[in-house]
Amino acid sequence: GESPASQCSSFLAQVIVLSPPKAGEITPGSVLWVSVHSAQVPCVFEELLSRTDRCTGQVLEMMPRSLHAGDAAIVRLRPHAPLCIEPFSEYPSLGRFSVCDQKITVAV
Repeated sequence: GESPASQCSSFLAQVIVLSPPKAGEITPGSVLWVSVHSAQVPCVFEELLSRTDRCTGQVLEMMPRSLHAGDAAIVRLRPHAPLCIEPFSEYPSLGRFSVCDQKITVAV
């Protein structure tokens, strides 16, 4: 049977930065809005674990200090409110999200 989506206290995510947020870059501690399905929740970028190659996924830098437009990365996000999200490999529609800053999409 199908089980309900799980709430999480934090999650790892692969992101691609499309455009810079108002602050100019994403750094540990940045708080941006994450939209998953119909939910919109502010999330803190707790850790920037690695900057990766957009095509191969190969790690280019561990623990980067910041992310800029064009960067791909693995990050840990912590929602400020309950958020249901699932692994993309298991439930693509609940594992896909966007990151916004003042209604501008800055990462997916």
